[in-house]
Amino acid sequence: MKLYFCTHIEDPETGITVIPDFECEVDADLEWLHGEPVISIASVYRNGVELMRSNQTFFQQLGLIVADKAEDDDELLARLIEAEREAA
Repeated sequence: MKLYFCTHIEDPETGITVIPDFECEVDADLEWLHGEPVISIASVYRNGVELMRSNQTFFQQLGLIVADKAEDDDELLARLIEAEREAA
């Protein structure tokens, strides 16, 4: 399911925000691991570009960073759970 996602991209060494308010869409799935809901991100899209499948290494890396952040985002998890309930 494609969902809107917004995050900050920080420098891992300093914690300083390098890209504030990075807006994109994530192709997210809700999975269950040992009875707990977890997010699985298949793709990250920015302006129609699928970042993780780009020929540009920078875009691929950016997509992976965003995917990692999305998979740990509690608000996104709540939205996925709600969407699954509504679909049932």
